[in-house]
Amino acid sequence: MATGNGTPKPAYRVALLADARQQFMALLNTARTTAEGDALVAALKRVEKILGSRPADAGEPMYHLRAARLQIRQVTVAPLHVEYGLHEEQPVVIIRRIAGLNEPLD
Repeated sequence: MATGNGTPKPAYRVALLADARQQFMALLNTARTTAEGDALVAALKRVEKILGSRPADAGEPMYHLRAARLQIRQVTVAPLHVEYGLHEEQPVVIIRRIAGLNEPLD
């Protein structure tokens, strides 16, 4: 299925938790004075595209949250490292943590 502009509609809905959005904005603010800011935005767009189409094939599984029916996975798209939850029954991906490759995930 395609959207109104002819681009394919993602098979999965991708959402960012508020913490992940803040983590990304902090990285972006740090990188604004260099060309790294453009690379961060491009990487996030690539992550969203990958997770919107084939999240089970991306990255590596980390652990399972049975009660929430989520498989927690991680993927790296330079210069970002992303942790996300893949819902087992619904086409939903939740980005829960974003870090630069040179920063700890805490």
